[in-house]
Amino acid sequence: MKVKNKTKWIGASAACIMALGGTSSVAMAGTTSNMWPVKPAPVTANAAINLRVSLDNLLAQHAVLAIEAMEAGYDNAPDYHDWVNLLNQNTDALSNAIASIYGAQAGQEFKSMWNAHIQDFVNYVVATVKDDPAGQQAALNALQQYEVNFAKFLASANPYLNEQAVQDGLRQHVQELLTAFTDYVNKDYTDMAQELVQAYNHMFMVGDALAGAIVKQFPQKFGTASPDTAAANLRVTLDQLLALHADLANLAMEAGYSGAGDFQALAGALGQNTDQLSNAYGSVYGAQAGAEYKQFWTDHINDFVNYVVATAKNDASGRQQAVNALEDYKVHFAEFLASENPNLSVQTLENGLETHIDELLATFNDYVNQDYADSASEFAMSYNHMFMTGDALAAAIVSQYPTKFESASDTWTWTGISLEVNGQAWKMPLGVWGVNPATNQSEQYVPIWYVMQVLDKLNIHNSWNGHEWMIQTSGSYNWNSKFSGGYITLDINGQVVGMANGTVLVDPYSHKPTTFMAMSDVAKILNDLGLKYTWGGSTLNIMTSM
Repeated sequence: MKVKNKTKWIGASAACIMALGGTSSVAMAGTTSNMWPVKPAPVTANAAINLRVSLDNLLAQHAVLAIEAMEAGYDNAPDYHDWVNLLNQNTDALSNAIASIYGAQAGQEFKSMWNAHIQDFVNYVVATVKDDPAGQQAALNALQQYEVNFAKFLASANPYLNEQAVQDGLRQHVQELLTAFTDYVNKDYTDMAQELVQAYNHMFMVGDALAGAIVKQFPQKFGTASPDTAAANLRVTLDQLLALHADLANLAMEAGYSGAGDFQALAGALGQNTDQLSNAYGSVYGAQAGAEYKQFWTDHINDFVNYVVATAKNDASGRQQAVNALEDYKVHFAEFLASENPNLSVQTLENGLETHIDELLATFNDYVNQDYADSASEFAMSYNHMFMTGDALAAAIVSQYPTKFESASDTWTWTGISLEVNGQAWKMPLGVWGVNPATNQSEQYVPIWYVMQVLDKLNIHNSWNGHEWMIQTSGSYNWNSKFSGGYITLDINGQVVGMANGTVLVDPYSHKPTTFMAMSDVAKILNDLGLKYTWGGSTLNIMTSM
């Protein structure tokens, strides 16, 4: 059977998806002005999105580990068993993920089928080493049967999975791994590297589809939020590219040190990954920023190359120079990223870059010292750490530019608020995160009914008629704040002093339509009434007059 039937390699999308516009599915009361719509704040993390990222992580790394284990097995490499151990750990994690959703028995069935298809790949490798076409065909036949049986198993567990579509996806996965291995055997290293990346990227598609079906099947576990939003896609794109960088950098360093035939091909794939990361960054911050990103990123890869070369030459001074250069990179790259995004801390970035550098060097040093078990462990850690990096970077970008990452499928994110009066806990209503149309920034929206009750307790009488907040006070006030407009009329002692924006949503606690106003506007009102208050992001403490 001919397994080398390639599709054109398409790398991970380097463009961050910016789906603009769309309205929430949450019904709004008639008092909300369409001219000042408050939209749900896009988020990069919730139960549904986290499931998607987790499955993407595990499935994509399975593809890389399987290919590396097959190649190491064919070469009878000393680190073969360590690749296999990593692959087994990955299988355990995947099986546990399935069991956490469908139960222990389903998790065990998943594991049994997953292990069987890995064994089929092993059998194919063994038959290839022995030049045994019959053995190869037997392994291919077993993999074809696995495609049928596993697709049936998954579709029977989830009505939102189409059995034929699942089978087609499994066939593509099998084909990609076999083609990557065959290219390696034939010393077609350029195509091998491309197939490795394609196999990795394809498993993100598989994870996305599986997560979407699971979320639909179990809304009680994952809520009604979609895992497929512009903000979620940004997170997945950055995770995908950054984690692949770690894998390719580790593999290229080891190949460079050992003089392996696939070094140039892996280095080429690493260069393509750099281009995609730079383009992704540039799609948010502009072409010049993307070019600066690329320069920093390329330089740090060259520093790793210099470290490898110095190690091969047993040049301690050269190794130290490379480490010093990486230290400089850490500082300057952290400053660059923080200068572009106020939500990123230079120190936190430095710490994350330090971890990335340490993990790649540790993976390589362990490999050089023939401590293959620790090298494999560091390989996995460096991969997972880059998901953490992508998660943090995506969250900071979406927080900085929420309107660039709005989606029609965004849903309201509710958070608890502690309302205090003179430092004493009073009520704990729910607030909601929205994008303020006046500032285009995400912020907390608070239910003004509860604020009105606090004002009453402080002898500041006020009322609400559906669109006008009327405040009566005998105390001194200084109405100097500027409001950006909206549908809510602000009235003090019978005089209109401004218009503010807000939104009306059904409070999950009371199940009644409730008006929510931006905390920044509530703060202006409190200031102008001469009230002292503190707001820490989740606790609003309103005190008597200053």
